[in-house]
Amino acid sequence: MITVTLAIHYGWLGHALGGHTPLLKAIHARLCYIPIVIASVWFGLRGGLLTALFISSLLIPYIVLRALPAGEFSGEMTEIVFYFALGALAGALVERERLQRRKMEKAHTSLEQAHRLSMMGQMAAGVAHEIKNPLASIKGAAEILAEDIDRDSPKQEFVEIVRKEIKRLDGTVRSFLDFARPQPFRSSLEKPEEILRSTLKQMEPQIAAASLTLEAEIPEFKERALVDPQKLRQVFINLLINATAATPPGGKISVALGQLRKDNGRFWMIKFSDTGRGIAPENVQKIFEPFFTEKSAGSGLGLAVVQSIVREHGGRVEITTEPGRGSTFTVLLPLREEE
Repeated sequence: MITVTLAIHYGWLGHALGGHTPLLKAIHARLCYIPIVIASVWFGLRGGLLTALFISSLLIPYIVLRALPAGEFSGEMTEIVFYFALGALAGALVERERLQRRKMEKAHTSLEQAHRLSMMGQMAAGVAHEIKNPLASIKGAAEILAEDIDRDSPKQEFVEIVRKEIKRLDGTVRSFLDFARPQPFRSSLEKPEEILRSTLKQMEPQIAAASLTLEAEIPEFKERALVDPQKLRQVFINLLINATAATPPGGKISVALGQLRKDNGRFWMIKFSDTGRGIAPENVQKIFEPFFTEKSAGSGLGLAVVQSIVREHGGRVEITTEPGRGSTFTVLLPLREEE
């Protein structure tokens, strides 16, 4: 298309078609619009402007060398200005339409995800309710039966197995309920370092029992954070449980608290790093989906609850991972000036 247009302009086709007539000039001027519009549709604003620039760079030497009269020269240059205007306008409209389409697709995806999560939540709540009451009865019955068994009896081993499995099921039920029926958000001004230290103290026995080393870097800050302390504690516990499960014996879990300037804002930054197996690249985007887990055991709700609570605080969770070397979960919470 550009070749035909230039051939008309330079007179190559003009002579073959009976001279450089005003009709051919008019046709040429309009034909130049077509490749510009096509490039804008295909490649957006950049494509439209680059095509206008390419055509203009080939036409300007011809216009200058012909030494056209002032009126005709200004008309040709005005036409070139219109090429750029058309490329900019068409490209901008195409990019705007693409942006709107992406927004609509994103909104549609979010709506579908919200509906799916709602259905999952209702299902999880129903399952948890059906399990909770019988589980309490089983736990009570097991404790009564355990009273009739001597501590030195071989049967005591089976009692401990029952207790352990009841505790595991109870944890799963709690995870279902935390996901399906989250507690109301009750914020207060708190010291994040105090919440983090008390959580680590609570989790130390479990981490030590897994033969892991715990390292913590928790400095003091003058600011307080507007958070729900119980929910934030739950975030820390879930991330520590996740790190413990992902790290083989002899490994290390590192926790660090700090402040960060990012994206024109200030954040509390809490990092949880482990030396575990890492996360497969294809699973990084799925890791926060409800019921998704790479572990052989687990509800797959721990990280979903983490993300839900952090978003409730206006923050986000970032992941860096390297298969075979470990992962780092970074919790970013807004640090407001009044804090």
